[in-house]
Amino acid sequence: MAFRAGETLRKATGRDVRLEEVREAGGPLAQVLAAGERMPSEAEIDEELVLSLSALREFLMSPLQGWARSVLGLDRESDDDARAAMEDEPFRPQGFEREAALREAFEEGLRRRTKPEELHEREGVPRLQAHGRWPLGAVASRATEADRRVLGGWRRLFGQTVARAGMVPRRVRFGAGAEVGESDVVRDPITLAGARIVGRTSLLFEDERASLVLLAKEPPQGVELRRERLRHALAGFVDYVALVAGGAGMRDSHRALVLYGGDAAVDASTRFGPLEPDEARRWLEARVRELRGEPHDVFLPFEAVAQVLTSSEGWRGMTTPSLHRAIESARRRRRSRDDYGLVRREHERPAPKDARELVHRRFGLFARLVGLEAGGTA
Repeated sequence: MAFRAGETLRKATGRDVRLEEVREAGGPLAQVLAAGERMPSEAEIDEELVLSLSALREFLMSPLQGWARSVLGLDRESDDDARAAMEDEPFRPQGFEREAALREAFEEGLRRRTKPEELHEREGVPRLQAHGRWPLGAVASRATEADRRVLGGWRRLFGQTVARAGMVPRRVRFGAGAEVGESDVVRDPITLAGARIVGRTSLLFEDERASLVLLAKEPPQGVELRRERLRHALAGFVDYVALVAGGAGMRDSHRALVLYGGDAAVDASTRFGPLEPDEARRWLEARVRELRGEPHDVFLPFEAVAQVLTSSEGWRGMTTPSLHRAIESARRRRRSRDDYGLVRREHERPAPKDARELVHRRFGLFARLVGLEAGGTA
């Protein structure tokens, strides 16, 4: 992938900023912005922040990455040169391309009432091979067998957990542009004070009361599964808030339908409680104020929040020391993993001093809707 720096950075520094300065800076991102001595005022930035649902999800997962994308204007773009530099025949498909291809096959199978395994092998794989993005020969056969197991696991679980009457897929888009891809329903953007919320929901079922999250991997075990369950529930939570704030009206529940594929397929779904439109809009407005009000050059990944929520302390017992221990635990794990995201070495950023207060403001509604605020366990 290639990246580009946004207009906000140019306004902040008074010059064109090379992305490497942002991604590879040894110190905090604020050092890059310090070249311009200050952040631009709201009057100097576009009067209205256009915030996509995907950027909002990213902000919840990682404040720095979501802020860099939605406010600083960093974004991904296609990289034909990088593709041209790849081997003619990849040894195996890229992870993100494989997952995208499998999800596309599953969605298309639901729409056409055809087994996704057959669609993937008959149409998806040949198309990717023609573009040099999928292996050939014996390597392709092994990959196809693994893919067949993933798709079969999703199909079995989906049939068990979604009533036949609710199996009609629907994807809702708010506003235009922002995120590439087709949608079944287009609605007006969600207009807030100083911002518009745009973009696509996940694939929805059960009359827009369930969001589908498909994971092309074997499920973890024990507490790690409980943590991942919460993390992937965020996609359904953002859908739920957007749908209710965007005109669906009061809802008594919504479900994040999280399915792991493969032979050991697992349903790790989460159900959310009632949500009023005013409450949904207030939560969105608070996130817009957060994004526009200050830099988020900090390390506060949701995996640290999930670690505390699945501990004996839980939401109600969360303390500043317990949250900081979880942040440091996430930092150690990140050191041993491949880097990713718009801003690299995110784990080198400091934890926010007011981490507990930030978590309570940002995730209080999430905690209530999943039953944690009342003392429930994740």
